[in-house]
Amino acid sequence: MSDALRKIAQLLVDRGAPAELLCRTEAVIEREEARAWDRITPFKERLAGKRALLFTGGVKSWSVVAAMQERA
Repeated sequence: MSDALRKIAQLLVDRGAPAELLCRTEAVIEREEARAWDRITPFKERLAGKRALLFTGGVKSWSVVAAMQERA
């Protein structure tokens, strides 16, 4: 999601939006990622070293795998 927001902001700036949009986008990303990681923290110790098996059955499986590979 963060990458998508960055790309959208950059496209908008490239098409005439104020450059300030990039800074504002980064601030939103930083705030929301911090909030998400704070909510995940209680589970980290219990899930450390665990693996996941995905049965997604679609062409978008890569997006789920990529999201699960993100690390703080």
